[in-house]
Amino acid sequence: MVQTVLKKQIVLFILPIIYAFFCIHNTNKSQNAFIKTVDPEYIHLMSSINLANGHVNIQSIESPGTPLYVLGAITTKVTCFVSSSDSLKEDFISNPEKYIYVLRWVLLILTTLSLFILGYVVYKVSQCPFTAILFQLAPFLSLDIMLTSTLFTPDHFLVILMLLYMAVLFNYIHQEKNTDHMKSALYFSLFTAIGCATKITFLPIVILPIFILSNSKQKIVYILSSGLLIPLFAFTATVQYERFISWVKGLIFHSGNYGTGEEKIISSSSFINNLGKIVRTEIPFMIICLLLLMSVFFIIIRKKKNHQNRIIIGLLCTVILHIILVSKHFAIRYLTPSILLGVFGIYLLIMVFSHTKKTQKILMMCFIVLFPLFAFKKIYAINDHHLNYTNSRNSAHAYLEKNLKGLPLLIVPNYFGSATKEYSLWFASKWVGRNAGEYIDDMNKECPDSYFFIPEQNKYFNWRNEISLFDILKSHPILNVYISLDATKRKEEAFGKEILKKINAYNSPNDSIIKINYVFHKKYDMICQLTIDTSRLMKTYHFNDAFCDMERITKDEKYYLTIDNSFLFKNHHLRSSEKSFSGKFSEKLTKENMYGTGCTIDDVKVGDYFEATIWKHSGDDDYLLLCTANNADELYVASNTVIEEKDGWKKIKLSITVDKTIVGNKLNFYSWYAGNRTCYCDDFNIIIGRNKINSK
Repeated sequence: MVQTVLKKQIVLFILPIIYAFFCIHNTNKSQNAFIKTVDPEYIHLMSSINLANGHVNIQSIESPGTPLYVLGAITTKVTCFVSSSDSLKEDFISNPEKYIYVLRWVLLILTTLSLFILGYVVYKVSQCPFTAILFQLAPFLSLDIMLTSTLFTPDHFLVILMLLYMAVLFNYIHQEKNTDHMKSALYFSLFTAIGCATKITFLPIVILPIFILSNSKQKIVYILSSGLLIPLFAFTATVQYERFISWVKGLIFHSGNYGTGEEKIISSSSFINNLGKIVRTEIPFMIICLLLLMSVFFIIIRKKKNHQNRIIIGLLCTVILHIILVSKHFAIRYLTPSILLGVFGIYLLIMVFSHTKKTQKILMMCFIVLFPLFAFKKIYAINDHHLNYTNSRNSAHAYLEKNLKGLPLLIVPNYFGSATKEYSLWFASKWVGRNAGEYIDDMNKECPDSYFFIPEQNKYFNWRNEISLFDILKSHPILNVYISLDATKRKEEAFGKEILKKINAYNSPNDSIIKINYVFHKKYDMICQLTIDTSRLMKTYHFNDAFCDMERITKDEKYYLTIDNSFLFKNHHLRSSEKSFSGKFSEKLTKENMYGTGCTIDDVKVGDYFEATIWKHSGDDDYLLLCTANNADELYVASNTVIEEKDGWKKIKLSITVDKTIVGNKLNFYSWYAGNRTCYCDDFNIIIGRNKINSK
């Protein structure tokens, strides 16, 4: 008897082992997290590192992701303690992939263990191995869930949570006694709080326990305890509740993803399009939803009221609400909790419409045998594309590491990845929080002379701020360019040529100031080396300066005068003799007077180059040098890049190249101080370069 039980329990290891094998196999094909993922793992890693270092005000609270970041913080602390003598931040920047690797393994182990626990609980309650195996098929219901389960993301954490949640659900609905105990409501509220604190797309699952719990007291306890626990478990969002509420309002009242788009709750066209994607992509899940809908129809007609039917109605309401939510803000992975509940729906349907245990076993066996054939065919259908993609990107990464490591590099990435870790670090640094400067400074030391062109924004950046293409080109006689050819929806070759066309704009038909040499080219990746005659490049521009030293003002006392009197700088009333970098005067900015002097440049044309610098002295870094068009949506560039320091003063630099016609042909350069202390500014200089080639 004991041997028979053990043999049946050994069966429970089969699907967890298959699941783990698939995840390990898929991870090994794409080991570098910076290559490309559905959700940037570097953001979640950096948020975990930041939390581990005691910074609660992390920038990435949109998920909110707090339980994942707590797990990540603990894991990274232990990993650093065991494997490095450096500080956690230093070791992370030098080798971020090590931490991604460990965190993926931690989640994989937890998911595999949770899958076994689910099977074990179901088997223990039902005494039927077929029922246990049926529930263990949950993560195999969706290809997207299988791929997500190889990554360090909130969605992967939800897979773990939902597997354990279904074990609790199954145990509760089969209790003959103690179903009215308050501890059941507390169990459900605990899972609800962790789920909502991990991902706000978990919200539709909140209503399911209301249908499942036996009495009103349990439901009240569930609602109240969930309301108390959610802010506690999502503490990184709670301490920044105003920003989080603003983010949620954007999601609700704007039709686009991430709170963008028109100010309306739903765009009918995008909603229908997204719904179509769900139907086409998640066929098994949609079949289950259709069967649930039909069963509820029969339940209503027959007017049968029992606990099991109420659960089916609750499950249908949950998945419909979830489908509506995801159709508004679309990504298949947002459906993860409901897709996993699909096997719970299959089980309930089998129980309701099968009147004998023999029929139940037959139906379960049919599902267990037929479903994997359907699911695994889809899993391996994308294998060739995935393999070709990762081979191309990994080859490009290997070339960069072997031949161009440490050399100046302009990176044109895919939104979620490239062949370089530099881009993933830079992209993630935007989500650090108030102490982002600490990370950016260290990353700049680790990977100097790295630049980024973001196709969606049509802008160039260094580690800290936006920068002009001309400023990059004139700084490096040899510049390497890596292009991720799948960075846009345009054809790969056309996109690569479009990037190089921007560089070729500095060449004339009979004169190549910039020579382009192709050194690497595969389907999804291209690397070029630029040889730049920087002295001749500078000669393509006619330069003059607008320099304001704060020393002189106009006769009508309205403006500062520049050295050659050709430009006027406003806000002279902020002039102060308390402190200066040169001469007697500087400009004093405070919380009450935050906007400093500025200058308007007229007759701006495509191809013009501007480089603005100013010396500032303050006890904080809440200062920006700005350049804007009259309509800020057309052009808005901000910089706090420090290029020189002297006697407590810091020289801030901003540079831009105008690549499109500006309405009104005017640009405004000015200072802005957002701190609560005092900031002194001096020697505001604007270098104006008119492109001779484009002016002909």
